[in-house]
Amino acid sequence: MNDMNICTACSIRQAVPNVPSSLTQSIWAFPFFSYETEKEMGDAFYRFVHENPYNASYNTHNEEGYTFTQWQIYYLSKNRHDCKPLHRSILHLFRVLSAYPFFRDMIRVGSVRDPAHHTLHHFTKYMDRVSYLQNEMLTLLTHNGLSLEDEDFEGMTPQDYLSNIRLHPQDLRRANNLTRLYKERERVLFETIGVRKCESCNDPVAPYDDLSRAKPERSQLEEILKLREECVDIYRAYNCSSVARHQYIIDRYKSLM
Repeated sequence: MNDMNICTACSIRQAVPNVPSSLTQSIWAFPFFSYETEKEMGDAFYRFVHENPYNASYNTHNEEGYTFTQWQIYYLSKNRHDCKPLHRSILHLFRVLSAYPFFRDMIRVGSVRDPAHHTLHHFTKYMDRVSYLQNEMLTLLTHNGLSLEDEDFEGMTPQDYLSNIRLHPQDLRRANNLTRLYKERERVLFETIGVRKCESCNDPVAPYDDLSRAKPERSQLEEILKLREECVDIYRAYNCSSVARHQYIIDRYKSLM
């Protein structure tokens, strides 16, 4: 239960980075989610760099053992509803950073656990699917010195991680269409029952919890459930990591019927 009615995406935007005190004035402190456009972000970062001596803080890690670029790119790798609103800001951030000479070194730094596991490994390892924004990021990283053939300490390459998630174009179009259809129906359903909205962005906060209390019409649930099941079957055929999340929501719908 979220008493403040803040959605997960906005909670991520507003979160204070979990870093050592010595890094609180480093790049970890730059509030890149605050800017609507890439140009606004770029202008703000230019001022930030000149007001806060950089001191090579790109090669530092947060308390979980990840670099700044590994930590942020994770959100672009996930196809979850709470991460999608963050995707374009993450791509803007990396485009802004790529204009600086430290960027190539920054994205090559590995995690504490695996120093060879750089930003491209991390991105592809956790990626749910490859669509336009993910392809843009892959191009940006490979144009800046990382390779799909680089091996981490486990002998895995980014290409290995990608091999199970690249959907056939026809399957991707079908999955996108099914997603659009069930999202349209869910929006109507959520408006009908009056789900709680985020105070910052007006997106639903916990719609499936609200559904369980509202007892919506069975016919509405059946229509959404059918579309969601068709969609998850496509991802299941490719062993996508997002299947578990999709199945969780499907099971939530079934529990209401």
